[in-house]
Amino acid sequence: MEILILTIRRNIDRLNFLVDRLKSLNLDYTIIEGIDGSSISDVDIQNINSDFYFEKYGIRMSKHEICCALGHRKVYQYMIDKSINKALILEDDAYPLSTLPDLLNKINKINDYDLLYLFHGKAKKSIFYKKLPHNYRLYKYLTPSQNSRRAIIYAVAYILSLNGARKLLEVGEKIMVPADFLTGLIQLHNLKTSGVEPCCFDHGAFKSSIIDR
Repeated sequence: MEILILTIRRNIDRLNFLVDRLKSLNLDYTIIEGIDGSSISDVDIQNINSDFYFEKYGIRMSKHEICCALGHRKVYQYMIDKSINKALILEDDAYPLSTLPDLLNKINKINDYDLLYLFHGKAKKSIFYKKLPHNYRLYKYLTPSQNSRRAIIYAVAYILSLNGARKLLEVGEKIMVPADFLTGLIQLHNLKTSGVEPCCFDHGAFKSSIIDR
């Protein structure tokens, strides 16, 4: 399974922190540079329509959130261009726990999902699960109704199939929402979505790159 790290140039400290951790776990990775909202003007993205998110949640997306969303879409395009069947996508402030290598070895043999959360908020899950190493469990997540505002939230660490990358890119090009809403609104993308519980990543050691969040 490929590991793809999404980062921006000014986040070199957190990127180095994550890279050192992955090396200590003997995990290889590829770095993909995203788009830094601090380096572009409001005019540069004024034609990007984020009305869907405003109408659903009453909040206007900032240019930093828009750039973050575009960065994740860049990762999906990379997967498509390289025909990567399955990838672990990490934001640069993700911190993998020591259990990750064993979990990936097991998860890599499971193919009944397109999107699998390794760090997440609350999700509505099935009562059925698969046992994973170190007493973790792999749950299938239920799809909320089309009118639901429920979202799983957090695009910090998730595994995506090639089919999932194509679908998220297709939806993301039609509707602009924050990256963690694009992945987290199962009712929007209708992918087969699962999650590892409890989370096998930590998050929050660094301040968000999305300055106005």
